[in-house]
Amino acid sequence: MLSILSFFDLKKELLLFSISLAIVAVGLQFLEYSYLTQAIGNEIYITTLGLTFLFIGFWMATKYFVGGKISPEETINFDLSTTVNLSEREAEVLLGIYKGLTNQEIANELFISESTVKTHVGNLYSKLSVKRRTQAIQKARSLKLLK
Repeated sequence: MLSILSFFDLKKELLLFSISLAIVAVGLQFLEYSYLTQAIGNEIYITTLGLTFLFIGFWMATKYFVGGKISPEETINFDLSTTVNLSEREAEVLLGIYKGLTNQEIANELFISESTVKTHVGNLYSKLSVKRRTQAIQKARSLKLLK
C-alpha cells in the first residue's frame, strides 16, 4: 500500500516524465518536418535522431537502474530493531530480503557465506514469528522496522 507521500511523489514523477516525453515528441516532429522540407541534410537528421535516443537511454538507465527505482529506498530503523532483538547483521539480511535478493546475492553483498545468510534468515523468521520472506517483510513494515 502506497503512503500518501509516496503517492504524490509518484504523481509528480509521472507528470515530469509525461512533460519530458511531450517535449521529445515535439522536438522529433520538428526534426522530421525540417528533414522533409529539406532544411537539413540526411547526416544531421540521422545524427540528431540517434543522439536523442542515446540521451533518452542514458537518462532512463541512470534514473531507473543505477541506484534509482529498482532498488528499494527503505532502510532499516535500527532504533526499533532492538525492540525485536534483531542483530545488525540480521537487519541487513532483512533489508536484502526486502530488496528481493536471493540468499547467495545477500551473501555476496554482505561478504558472508550463504549458509550464514540462511542462519540469519532462520533467526529472522523465529524473531518475527513468520514462515516466509513475504511475511517477514509485512511483519517488518507493521513493526515499523522498515523506514
